[in-house]
Amino acid sequence: KNIYKSILMIYPKNKRVMHALSVLKNINLNNIIKNDPQEAFNKIMDLYQNGEYSNVIEQLKVFISHYPKEFIAWNLIGLSAFQIGVFNDAIEAFSKALLIKPDYPEALNNIGNALKEQGDLDKAIEAYRKCIRLQSNFTADCYNNMGGALKDQGKLEDALEAFNKTIK
Repeated sequence: KNIYKSILMIYPKNKRVMHALSVLKNINLNNIIKNDPQEAFNKIMDLYQNGEYSNVIEQLKVFISHYPKEFIAWNLIGLSAFQIGVFNDAIEAFSKALLIKPDYPEALNNIGNALKEQGDLDKAIEAYRKCIRLQSNFTADCYNNMGGALKDQGKLEDALEAFNKTIK
């Protein structure tokens, strides 16, 4: 690992070394997933924080093969897919999180965001409304995102009402 990193310091665009380093990370993570799932998830979160979204998706697929009911892992797959612009995969992952935990406001909000990016504003607003009905700590975010979708539809009075509810 140190050798690969030192090579990248000299040749930062060396794709072979970047790939080899990624493979090395994957091997280590597979062992950790089996022995300490929380540590593995923390390492995957580090990958997410570093913007390694494709790698996050790969690692979480392995993680989920061991722990298929981890709705937070499904949500993180969705967030990673969203970040790289694969909105259908993001929606599918958020939906799987909701199958496991139907009252998961983050996943509802995230589905709304992905639908909004796809231009399906009606379905996005529907997802935000479902999120709002849960009355969670995420309610303000859902109102804010719904306001943006309503604004995009040209429903300015409704958007203003949603934004005002965000503030409240």
